[in-house]
Amino acid sequence: MTKRILITGGTGYLGKHLVKRLVKDNEVFCITRTKNKIYKNNNIKWILCDLSKKIDFKDFPKDIDIIIHLAQSRKYKQFPDEALDIFSVNTYSTLQLLDYGRRIGIERFIYASTGGVYTPKNDERLRETEYITPINFYALSKFTSEQLAKFYTGYFDIAILRYFFVYGPGQKGMLIPNLIESVQTGKPIIIYNKNGIKITPIYIDDAVEATIRALNVQGYEIINIGGKEIVSIKDIAEIIGNILRKKPVYEFRDDPTARDYIADITKMQELLKYTPKVSIEEGLKRTIHESSTLSN
Repeated sequence: MTKRILITGGTGYLGKHLVKRLVKDNEVFCITRTKNKIYKNNNIKWILCDLSKKIDFKDFPKDIDIIIHLAQSRKYKQFPDEALDIFSVNTYSTLQLLDYGRRIGIERFIYASTGGVYTPKNDERLRETEYITPINFYALSKFTSEQLAKFYTGYFDIAILRYFFVYGPGQKGMLIPNLIESVQTGKPIIIYNKNGIKITPIYIDDAVEATIRALNVQGYEIINIGGKEIVSIKDIAEIIGNILRKKPVYEFRDDPTARDYIADITKMQELLKYTPKVSIEEGLKRTIHESSTLSN
């Protein structure tokens, strides 16, 4: 059944891939801050809106079924100088969209949070039931939005998705593409405590599929979206090195505060009935080879 879906962050990395899937069977409304991000598709209606400011909903549709809120501040690393932008985009816009959804009678609200809300632990999987104590302002802004959403459960279904290290072809400026670039250029990769922290990265296709399955979640649910393999930073660098046939250069440092971000994806597997299909080795091969094709 065709749905009318409003999506923020539709021009971001996850958003672009998600929109490609959604437009096949749905009518999609994409919010963008600037006109230069707009691309042509008959099933997409564009809404110009700056989420760092108070939202004027006059140009927004009044009969949306689902809101998917993926947008986050591009200045998330610039605390305290850009604290207001981080809070406005990551938190205040969430509250405004939740209330807009209540007023027009939506069915469901999907919020893109982050595995970064957890306090990292060594060799332990992080479960959705963990007591949350955000370790930085960015994580706090995301967790605050989660808490705000909880108060709207009487009006529509809500799925909070905590993503862990989404990666894939064409991505820039994030952990995996930065590691690939370091191996390619011979730049030293900093490794803490012998092998580096352990993570559970998820390939973009798997992240998109899990997100689409969350469109049917009922009630209020928090779900980790992560990969099925636990790998250290050194593991990832070694796989990249094998693919590129280049030996990674490391700089080892001791840091007793370095901790792992390992997602427990049991709930994703049981509630969304989905287990990631792309292995870290296959995902890195696709990322390297397809990114190379895209740049040529």
